Amino acid sequence: YRLKRLRHLFLNNNKIQGTISPQLDNLNEAEQIYLGQNELTGALPSNLGTNRPNNWRFFSVHENKLTGPIHEGMKLKNAYMLDFSRNQFFGTIPNDIEHENYSTLRLLYLDHNLLTGTIPASLMQMRKMKGMFLNDNL
Repeated sequence: YRLKRLRHLFLNNNKIQGTISPQLDNLNEAEQIYLGQNELTGALPSNLGTNRPNNWRFFSVHENKLTGPIHEGMKLKNAYMLDFSRNQFFGTIPNDIEHENYSTLRLLYLDHNLLTGTIPASLMQMRKMKGMFLNDNL
């Protein structure tokens, strides 16, 4: 994308179909990215948040038809809210969601997916966490 200076991307509730482009990661100046309540399918791009540190504070893909694991290694250190809820994500909760990697994270939505396994102990050590939604998984 050529929108290098884009700060806010709100595409909620638009019936957008298809997959999330790996080029989304090029929006490193963005602070808010809302892709929720659409008809997005496929997995999260494996490069999401890995190309460089970014300014993403709010990232939401809630209520789509996304599948696959929520991968480790996302460099979303400035994130305040991450919302992966109401999709079909499977696998375990990433072990690297911890205070060292996500020191500003306050809200984490992983509810209504197909996640399995135990809750990582590091997640319970998040100092600034205000809300963690893990309900309605397997």
